[in-house]
Amino acid sequence: MPQLTVRETVIPYTVKKSSRARHIRITVGPGSVVVSAPGFLNQREVISFVEKKGEWIFRKFSALQQVLSANPDRALVDGEELL
Repeated sequence: MPQLTVRETVIPYTVKKSSRARHIRITVGPGSVVVSAPGFLNQREVISFVEKKGEWIFRKFSALQQVLSANPDRALVDGEELL
């Protein structure tokens, strides 16, 4: 599993290739980051994109971890927004 290191924080992510995808999409969830990429992109291009967006991924991942630690009994539901 590839990893991204930002501000001394290691964030593991999974790459999913899709023949139908036209753009790279990054989904940050509780404890996971999934990168969906078009099948025609090579691994180096996907890694380069993830590193370029590293600061954004770090901010979203950190914000989600703070929300989850502040409300441990609460689960995220589809459609819910993080403030």
